[in-house]
Amino acid sequence: MSRKVLSPRANPKGKKTKEEKSFKRRSKYFLVAQLVSVVLFVTLMARADDAEIELDGDEGYE
Repeated sequence: MSRKVLSPRANPKGKKTKEEKSFKRRSKYFLVAQLVSVVLFVTLMARADDAEIELDGDEGYE
């Protein structure tokens, strides 16, 4: 008995449905948004650490 293995895609590789195109586009936007948010978070955290260091350095010697 031979079984046919069905591919998960109903369409040939060359043709993409509108759903696949919109999914890929949305996933790209999502990844870009995540990257921007991580970079922004790290930048703000680094600046917050610098501000704390400057405040600590102002105490004492005048």
